[in-house]
Amino acid sequence: MKNARLEADLLALVPEVWASCGEDPVDDYHELGFAVRGLDRATALRIGVDYGQEAIFELDGTLRTVIECHDAWSVGREL
Repeated sequence: MKNARLEADLLALVPEVWASCGEDPVDDYHELGFAVRGLDRATALRIGVDYGQEAIFELDGTLRTVIECHDAWSVGREL
């Protein structure tokens, strides 16, 4: 239900939303979510906070960055 609300909120801001799955590289934890194109970082972080997320992913074609939603620290690695 929460993901359905999130998807609707995202579709109000961008034309397309893709299903995604975030995975922890250290253990088996994973979480279903969404990928979007064209959303600015501040808006993405606000939505992450609104939906109780610890972090969001940002992809720029060469780098995948994890950005923490509350303190906005980040760490990136090449794709």
